[in-house]
This record gives sequence, C-alpha cells and structure tokens, in this order.
Amino acid sequence: MPSDVRMSEDVNVVLPTLPEMDGPTGVGLALSVGSWVYSIIINHAVPNQQTELLERLADNQTEMLGYLKSILAEVQWSQQITAVTKPVTDINFFFHEMRALKPGDTDAALTWADNVLKEDSLGIAYALYSINQAMMGKGLTAASLPEMFANRINSQVTGQSKFREGLWFFRSLADLQTKGFSCLSNAFNIKNKIETNNDKRTIEFLSPYDSTLGDQGRYNHVAIYDVSSWYENPAWGDNYFTITDDISYVDTNDVIAPDGCVVVGAALYQKGNRIAIKIKVAEPQPNNAVSQRSTRWYENTAWGNNYFTLDEGNNYVDARGVLLPHGNQAIVGLRLFQLGNRIAIGVLGCSVDYETPKIQKNPNWTQMNDLNPPYFEIQPDNFYVNTNTVEPTPYYYTSGAQLYLFGNRIAIQLNTR
Repeated sequence: MPSDVRMSEDVNVVLPTLPEMDGPTGVGLALSVGSWVYSIIINHAVPNQQTELLERLADNQTEMLGYLKSILAEVQWSQQITAVTKPVTDINFFFHEMRALKPGDTDAALTWADNVLKEDSLGIAYALYSINQAMMGKGLTAASLPEMFANRINSQVTGQSKFREGLWFFRSLADLQTKGFSCLSNAFNIKNKIETNNDKRTIEFLSPYDSTLGDQGRYNHVAIYDVSSWYENPAWGDNYFTITDDISYVDTNDVIAPDGCVVVGAALYQKGNRIAIKIKVAEPQPNNAVSQRSTRWYENTAWGNNYFTLDEGNNYVDARGVLLPHGNQAIVGLRLFQLGNRIAIGVLGCSVDYETPKIQKNPNWTQMNDLNPPYFEIQPDNFYVNTNTVEPTPYYYTSGAQLYLFGNRIAIQLNTR
C-alpha cells in the first residue's frame, strides 16, 4: 500500500463549533469596525478594510427575513413572526442608518446613538435579546430557529445536500447579531468620544454579549450537523449504460484536477469498454467560495493496464462513504480501484486556506482498506451504471464521495461538508 494513502474509518469525529466557520463573526468583528462611524465624523476617513467587512454584513442577508417568515408561517405561529421579525427589521434599520451617516454630521450621529442605546423595546439591546432567545429555543419559539430551519429543509426530498443551506442560515443569523454589536459599539464610542477600536471601556461595555454566539453555536450544533451533507442526482431518465461481457472493465486511472483547481462535481461514464469516473473542477475564490464561472469537466484519457475485470465472484460494489480527514481539506482528485472483490472509490484531498484561497501542495489519498459492510452485488437485474452528473448547487468544495445502489444502477454521490 503506498505511503500516501490514508485509511477512512467509521469513527465519531469532533466537529468544529459553528460560529468560527467562514470568517469573523460577533463581538470581535464588531470591535474591528468599532469607532468606524466616529472616525468618519472626526477624521472624515473611511478605512477600506472596515468598509469591506460592513459590506459583507449588509449584503449577505437579502433573504433572511423571507426565510424567517416562511418557516414560522408554516406552523402558523403569528406571534412568533412578530416577535422575531421586528428585531431583525430593527437591527437592519439601525445598521443601514449607521452606514448612511455623513462625515462631520455630529448631531445626526448623536441622535442615532441615542436611539440605538435606548433601554426599552425600541433600542437595539432588546432586539439582540429577542434574537438570542429565538436562537436558544426560549420564549415563544419552543425550538431554536436553526432547529426549525433544519427540520424544514430535511423534510424536502431533493437529493441536494442541505448542510451548506443550514450552515448559511445559522451564519446569517450570527451576522445579523454582529450588525447589532457593531451598532452598539459605535453608538457607545460616539457618546463617549472614544476614537480607538479596542478601548477598554468599549470592550467592557460589550462583554455581556461576548459569549452569545459561542453559546448559540454549542446549543445548535446538533441541529445543524444532523442536516444531510450528501448530494446525489435524483434524476432517472436514459443517462445510463449496461454492463455486458464486452463492457465489463473498471478504469483505475487517477483523475486529478489541474493545478489551482478543486473538485466540485463528478460522474461515472463509459470509457470504451470500461466504467470510468470524471470530475468537474473549479478555481477557489476568497472567503470560502469557488468560482461559479470557471467550472469545467476533466477526464483522464490515459488507457494502459490500469483496469480490472468484473467477473463472477468479483462483482461487488463498496457502498461506504469516504470522507477526507476533518479540517480545511478539499477534494482535488478521485479514482476507482479494486478492493478485494469490490469496486471502491478513493478521494485525493489537499489542505486549503479558504480565506486566501490557497491550495497546499500536500495531496493524500483517503480510501477504505477492509471489506466491512455496506456493499452490494452486481446482479442480473442491476447491471447498469448511472451517468447523471452530480453537481452540488451552488458549486462548492467537496469533502467525500460514495458509490451506492440507485434503483438498479451503480451511482455516485458527493459530500459537501
């Protein structure tokens, strides 16, 4: 066995806490843009990095209110709709007012700060409290919002991995609260004429909120990570071919993405008289994304002696999911190989800096090396190979692959966690 092959084992893994994923969130980010408004008023300056952070907070919640309304409307909880959507609206209102403040307009800034810091239900502290209650399953919502959202999307049978959608929803709620924290930070700084980002007084003022997102992440961890992260193509149709005496070989050539690309899709296909695999690749982009426009299909056109024969006693398929080790890993290659009397799949992973992004030059294969279940036999009524493409939407990093029985066909699915 080559030394660069890691064995995938069926083990319980420790999952990362949710708030730490996909960049800064919460009080830390609020402090990083703290006194941004004050710097405009005093110095007429807009720091570029802080502006970019604020733009991210402003732009990624276009559908948040609509999602909340649709979730709560389905269970006909009109009181919950009012209880949750008003704080969302209030936080967004204060945040957009903050961004609209004009350089040198101290009176407008002071009026805005007074409104933000009100201690009744009109102030932002009350809005943040209401969102936190909903995130923790307290008050009118018997379940937490992420739990309700997870139940909703899990009830929809689409074949689409729902993990990214669930994580996006959680992240959007965390970003919503970060907007509130940044408003509090700036309002406090304006009222107290604080000009630095990390003034001790501001940090102490925000300290009651410091553990909010961490607590929410731990509380909602199970709900989010129980959401299915496997993506298959549920289409049937005529996209298949039949395994016959003439088409009874498995191509074992490695299919590896070009330099600078990751795998975002896959498909089984007929390569002459062989069952083969191809990949869809894309270029990574900053901030945990991949370029949607750079995608293209990639095959290994080599032949040679890299194949094995399907015959009697050698006609089984390993049906276990093969996942990369947890961490910042993404698939950059796939291969079919012979595992005893089975067809099996291996995944080639690389470390990726999702923020930069940068693909590290340290690829390692992960694959099974034993004959444990599950598996299935290629019998006369399922001698078919499904050739429908598996392409998570939107395109995203993949972290696992699996062969499985789809009706009477061998098919492939991908993990997008």
